[in-house]
Amino acid sequence: MNSQYLIRASKKRDEALLAKLTKNAFGFNEDFWIWKHKRHPSFNHSSIIIAEIDGEVIGASSWIPRDLKISNFITVRAAVGGDTIVHPNYRGQGVGSSIMKEYYERLKGSGVMVIYGFATKEVAKKFYLPQGNILMRDSIIRYSKILNCSRWRKIIASIAKKANGPIRKLKGQVTIRFALKGAPPFSIVVENGKIDLEEMEGKGPKDFDVVIEGKLSLLMPFLEGRRGIFDLAKLLVRRKINTKGVLLNSITLFRVFRIIAPAFRKATE
Repeated sequence: MNSQYLIRASKKRDEALLAKLTKNAFGFNEDFWIWKHKRHPSFNHSSIIIAEIDGEVIGASSWIPRDLKISNFITVRAAVGGDTIVHPNYRGQGVGSSIMKEYYERLKGSGVMVIYGFATKEVAKKFYLPQGNILMRDSIIRYSKILNCSRWRKIIASIAKKANGPIRKLKGQVTIRFALKGAPPFSIVVENGKIDLEEMEGKGPKDFDVVIEGKLSLLMPFLEGRRGIFDLAKLLVRRKINTKGVLLNSITLFRVFRIIAPAFRKATE
């Protein structure tokens, strides 16, 4: 507790004072505070730390609990920071820093392992870095569908007509299942010198002669024809992918990759 103001967790009776603080600091009305905080599914009064003086809330900071997945097998308790607000008349007096100190202590005591938030570079360097935070590099992530099975199937059919020689070497029937992270599940069906692509949901590994599981990014060089069956074996040895029936059907698999590579490149353009 500072000699001038009290740092504590907010209570239900503070709602109107917090809405008033938000309006004084940012110009937003009460409805904005209700929308952003009270209506949030994870809202809890104790997740807002306030600074109070003579019954007036002069500063506040909030967080939202999260389960943060940091690997395929590890999920930790985390908290994403909300607004940190200080009344214009009390800025530059350590109010925000006092609130954040209590904020971090409470989160650590509750088992939170990762705390993160979003701020401009100027605010981050001036306010958050001195609190022990780390400034992450700005980045823009673009998400796009890089594999369209319907389009790929049409292209394979078109290419198959021009590749009679290699396709005729595909004897018997072989079904190759691809379960790749970053792509819809699909299978390549080879039957009596014909090749086709199907999207097949709900079938297990026992329904296929060959099953390949892993990340699309690792398999793309093979689908594009830039890597061969021996490179696939290296990924298998390193446990980067999971497979079934690859060695038994290696010659067929190699020929299939050679045939579908041009189709894959066109489908992902």
